[in-house]
Amino acid sequence: MSEKVISDSTVLLSAVTTTGISTPFEVSSKRNVMLGVLGAATATGTLKFRVSFQETVNLTAAADADNIWVYGAFKDLNNTGTITGGDTGLAFTANKAHMIELNSNRIKWVAAEVSAHTSGTYTVKGYTCDNQ
Repeated sequence: MSEKVISDSTVLLSAVTTTGISTPFEVSSKRNVMLGVLGAATATGTLKFRVSFQETVNLTAAADADNIWVYGAFKDLNNTGTITGGDTGLAFTANKAHMIELNSNRIKWVAAEVSAHTSGTYTVKGYTCDNQ
C-alpha cells in the first residue's frame, strides 16, 4: 500500500482581510499539491490559485509571453470532487473549511489570490507530497 508523506508545507495566507496575492510556494519537487483553506469571520469573496511551470515567474504581475501563469484548476474534496476551472475559483459566502487538490502536473509555483473580497478572513496552507 502506498502512503502519502507530506514533505513541504507553508502558509500562503494567514487571516488575510483584503484582496491580494500570496508569496509563491515552490512545489516542483513533489507530485501532489494540497491546499488547506479556511474562510472565517463571515467570509465573502473568491479564492483563486495562480500556477506556473516557468523556472522564474512573477505571479503578482500580469501574464505575458515572458511571464506565463494561469489560474489552476482544482478539486474541492469537501464537495462533489469534480474539477473546478481555475478562472472560476472558490467562492465563499460564509465560514467554511475546504481541502483542495490542485491540478499540479509539472507545476513549479503556486500562489493564492483573494479577489472580490467584501468581508471575513482567509487562510491558505500549502502541502506537497509524493506517493511512497
